[in-house]
Amino acid sequence: LEADLPEAQHFLVKQRTGAGERGLHQAAARSSSARNGGAALAQGEILAFIDADSSVHLQTFAAIDQTLASGRCVAGATGVTMERWSVGIALTYACMLPSIWLTGMDTGVVFCRRADFAAVGGYDESRLLAEDVMFLLSLRRLGRGRGQKLVRARGAKAITSTRKFDEFGDWHFFG
Repeated sequence: LEADLPEAQHFLVKQRTGAGERGLHQAAARSSSARNGGAALAQGEILAFIDADSSVHLQTFAAIDQTLASGRCVAGATGVTMERWSVGIALTYACMLPSIWLTGMDTGVVFCRRADFAAVGGYDESRLLAEDVMFLLSLRRLGRGRGQKLVRARGAKAITSTRKFDEFGDWHFFG
């Protein structure tokens, strides 16, 4: 399989399978700690974060690069699609869309420039939940003064796990 893929796709396969991977392993750490630790290990000027149970689209990094190159974007996300669909999951997804449209905050692969990550102090490790929301709010405030906003990178939605739906049922959001 890997031999037939273009170089960028070959790299992603290697990253997902652990071949040549440089990763951060923290036992019982909050996701904010893992994200901040990953940012400290990263060497690039653009940082990207994704939940461990989600998969990166093969065009993700090209889409992020194109989105940030415009100069109108302080940070953003790729959005997600579900690894499987049902009526209950589709209705849950549909209920989330208005808040994404109104706030500009999305999920999937979240990305920003290293300098902006540092300017807002990264993810708040003292928060037990919603640290990802607070991070994006901080970046949005930072960008507002420069005429930049949060943007969805088009054409590269991450595939997100349905493990919570698998565990609690496809209709658990509704009651």
